[in-house]
Amino acid sequence: MESRLRLALERGPLVSNDTVVTARRIPSLRTHRAISRRPSPLMTETVRLPSSSSAERASGTVARDGASDFDFLHGRWRVHNRRRRRPLATSSGWEEFEAHSVVRPVWHGRGNIEEWEATTDAGIVRAVSLHLYDAAAGQWRLHWATERVGRVGIATVGAFQHGLGEFIAHEDIDGRAALLRITWENLGVDACRWEQSVSHDGGGSWTSDWTMEFSRER
Repeated sequence: MESRLRLALERGPLVSNDTVVTARRIPSLRTHRAISRRPSPLMTETVRLPSSSSAERASGTVARDGASDFDFLHGRWRVHNRRRRRPLATSSGWEEFEAHSVVRPVWHGRGNIEEWEATTDAGIVRAVSLHLYDAAAGQWRLHWATERVGRVGIATVGAFQHGLGEFIAHEDIDGRAALLRITWENLGVDACRWEQSVSHDGGGSWTSDWTMEFSRER
């Protein structure tokens, strides 16, 4: 069990290629969300979120600048984690553990770096998350790396709407093609929420796999 949790943490937020698409709409996020592994060789269709530039062309309006969308995350946080004991297995039960997170901005807020440390049954796990804003596409790219593995994974890609961010990737999970989704939800000055979910039917339904509840340290 401990080795399974450590492996899942080291893989980090699950993802595919970080290209930008405007062709498909992903179902509503308000009740479900999604982390990143290696690209799926089984899924050939590319799924991307609408970019600001495409929205601007379609509507004739000025695109919103999303460079400050992650400003709510800057600072120090206590993080309560709730995660399936066996990733993506709906009958496996859940385990809970605590983490601390410190997030600081870079490039005048157009990016940020998160240092994340958790105490688990498998021991101490340390990770870094790098969030970078692509102004041309109007999207954020989220990267994850752990101390033990020592390399950054492929980015999940997405954007915020009304305080809720959605970031999508393709994944191969135990030989099955899937979509992975990460969401960030801004709950005000002192709280925010991260969630990972997976879909095996092209986004028709989602299964929650891991949640993080952030509470600001004072």
